[in-house]
Order: sequence, then structure tokens, then C-alpha cells
Amino acid sequence: MKKILMKDGIILFLGTAVNMLIMLVMQVVLARSLSLDEYGAVISAFNFINFLALFISFGASEFILKSFGQYGRNAYKIAQVWIKFLPISLVLLAIVMIVTYIGNFLGDLTNIFLLIIIPNILLQGLLPLTLTVYQIEANYQKIVMMNLILYMTRLLATVIALFANGSIYWIGYILSALSIVGIAYYYAQLHRYFKMDIHIPAGEYCALDEHNLYKTIIKGVLPYALLAFFYYGFYQSNIIFINAFLSEEAVGLYNVAFTIISLTFIIPTIVLSQLFNPRLHFWIKNDVSKVISLFMNGSKLMLALGTGIALLLLPLSKFLIYLLFGEKFEEAAIILMLLLIVIPLRYIQAVSDAIMNTENQIYIKVLIFFIIFVISLVLNISLIQIMGLKGIVLTTIISEVVLFVLTFTFCMKFIKSKIN
Repeated sequence: MKKILMKDGIILFLGTAVNMLIMLVMQVVLARSLSLDEYGAVISAFNFINFLALFISFGASEFILKSFGQYGRNAYKIAQVWIKFLPISLVLLAIVMIVTYIGNFLGDLTNIFLLIIIPNILLQGLLPLTLTVYQIEANYQKIVMMNLILYMTRLLATVIALFANGSIYWIGYILSALSIVGIAYYYAQLHRYFKMDIHIPAGEYCALDEHNLYKTIIKGVLPYALLAFFYYGFYQSNIIFINAFLSEEAVGLYNVAFTIISLTFIIPTIVLSQLFNPRLHFWIKNDVSKVISLFMNGSKLMLALGTGIALLLLPLSKFLIYLLFGEKFEEAAIILMLLLIVIPLRYIQAVSDAIMNTENQIYIKVLIFFIIFVISLVLNISLIQIMGLKGIVLTTIISEVVLFVLTFTFCMKFIKSKIN
């Protein structure tokens, strides 16, 4: 088992590293080729895609993954029903986009770019449902490839358009064309739910009440959907607040710093969630000792790793900003240094976060993220008008500290209940 975990972990780590590099190269090319306001507009659009994509999956991928761990082959019925719901999701997405465009919450440049890249929104929305197929099978090479498709479409569109001296709109046109190809490939993977040819681990599974199937699906998906929206409201909405209250130039400065922070987050978020999430749903029912071991040993490892990365980046912050993004983003160096404090917190919290997806702990997790969402919302609105960009940074730090304390505390309580 340890050898398998190590092999899978190496595959995910290397795949994640490649995706991190692709994201970084794209950000650097955009930052060095566009003006501050154009860069801010493109980044605002890509950020808002994270919100719009939620209307396609609604967090159902996590519930489907949990269902296969709970019901085995019977969970095919749940996945099949949800995929048939996708047209309704597209209607909701269209309504949200129309409201966003009419309300002009994001600025003219960002709104136009968003309309052009609608296929990329669909591509990102289908990604979680596609990944679930291979998470069930623990096929981590395929998981890496599916993630790579999304990141590569954006990098290729950026490089091709800017190499040809095109505008940001040409980035959008090329990105849409590439995304349509990606959508076709993703959708083909979803047909495996109907072919019922996914390899499911052997184990003891519960019976599925097919007479109340729709009720089971709605009740099961709801907490994951709420969690996804609260998570976005806390983690991604800073860009929207900066765009609305400050300027697209300020968006560019904040995003340059947060890009480096986000790249460090990918390691615990992607590796832990994609490596251990499928196993956690199985372990919690069949071998709880492995869950306890993950919490105890994983938390210590993540603390050491997160602290080490933060300490490494501290003296390099100014150099990295100048080297990667150029002199016009020099103010972002201070923002980056302030945000480094959240790295070790997020690394430790990632272990507890993965465990809190199991059993009924998801309801506690939803409550935690609702609290963080409210705190973040109130502080952002208050502090941005008093302190400007520094207010957003302070809000991020406070929210991350509270998130860590709540998640770690409740997870420890859950682990103690399993030990006793």
C-alpha cells in the first residue's frame, strides 16, 4: 500500500508541478505583454470563471465520488441522473451571465472577454465530473492529463495570440476554439458512467434506495454545492471586490502576489484531495486506522513543508516579482510578503479539510465555510474602504487563521471520536 501511495503521490506531484509551471508562464506572459488594466481584466475574467463553473457541476463531483465509496456499482445511477441534469445547469449559467453583463459588475473589458470565452467556462465546469471517473479508479496519470488540458488551452491561447500581436480579444477567440475540442473530449469521458465500465475497489457497500433516488441526490449534492459557493465567496471574491471598489490596475497588483501564493496552495490541495479523497471515503468505512494515521502524520508533514516554503519565499519575494513580472508590479512584493503567513496554515488545514469530506462531517465543513464567507464579506467591505488594497490583504490573513482554527479543531474532535 505504501509503495502504491508513493507512486501515485509522485505522479500527482509531478503533474501538479507541470500545471503550476504552465499557470506561472501564462501569468508572466500576460503581465509582461499587457497593460495593467488589460492584465487586470483578463485575470478578473479567469477568476470569475471559477464562480461561473460552479453552476455546471454544483459540487456534484464530490458527492458522486462519495457515493461510489458508499454504494459501489449502485452509484452509477446517481451519476447518470446528474449528467442528465446538465442542460438545466447550462440554463442557470446563462441567466447568471446575463445578469452579470447587464449589471456590469466587472467592467466593460472583463465582461466582453467573459462572453468570448464561454466555452472555457463550460470546459472548467465539466472538469470535476471528468476527474471523478479517474479518482474512483485511482488512475492518477489520467487525472494529471485531464487537468493539463484545461491549463494548456489557456497557455496556448495566450502565447499564440500575443505572438501574433493580437489583442486580449484574440486570446479569447483562440481559447474558445481550443476549449470546444477539450469539451468534446471531457464529455466522452462522462459516457463511462453510462457504459458502467469504471473499475471500483472491492469492499462492503450499502444498498441504494432507488425509490427515493432524486431525494438522495438533491440531499447529497446540496452540502457540496453550498460548500463550493461559500469557498468561492471566501477564496476568490477578493478580485471582484478590488475590481468593484478600486481598479483593474489594483487587481493586477494583488493577483501577481496571490498567483505565487496560489501556486504553493496547489501542492496540498490537488495532491491531498485527488490522492486521498477517493481512499478516505473507502477507509472511513473499511479501515479507519488509516484515516487516523493520515491526520496525525500528514498534519506534521504539512506543517514542516508549509513553513519551509514560506521561509524560503520571504527573502526572495522582491526578486521573484521583479524577475517574473517586471518593475511595474513592484508594489506587489509587499503584498506577497504579508500573505506568506497563510501558507503553513493552509498546508496543515488541507489534511483536516480532506478528512472533513467524509461521513456527515461535510455538514460541519459547510457551516465552517459559511462562517468564513460571512467574516470575509464583512471585513472586505469594511476594510477596503478604509485601507484600500491592504484591507483585502488583512481580510485574507484573518479569514485563513479562523479557517485553520475551526477546521483543525473539528477534525481533531472527529478523529478522537474514531479512536474512542
